Amino acid sequence: MRGSADSRIETVIDIVPYPKYPFRITKVNAKSGKFIGLNLSEKNGAPGGGYTLYVENLKREKGRYYDTIVLKTDSPIKPEIRIGVSGYIEENIPGREKTKQETVRSSAPQQ
Repeated sequence: MRGSADSRIETVIDIVPYPKYPFRITKVNAKSGKFIGLNLSEKNGAPGGGYTLYVENLKREKGRYYDTIVLKTDSPIKPEIRIGVSGYIEENIPGREKTKQETVRSSAPQQ
């Protein structure tokens, strides 16, 4: 996640299980959670349709950070999914656009 301290920086991650390996996410948290906010929602539609994870930057001063998102699942194959998050927050620059949104789509196998 990268942007200026006065901008909104967020990432959207789609989590879609393979039909052959369905799972439900039972818990989501960040190891530290100091600089990121999380919101998980289940996608509407067919069972096993997946989830959307919203990650928002909370850091308001210049600097870098790293954290790990931990998703607990009911899958015996993959009971825990980890997602690394890094942030680089720059100084406020006058005249720069105040809102920035980054979108990452992921439907990689969660095995």
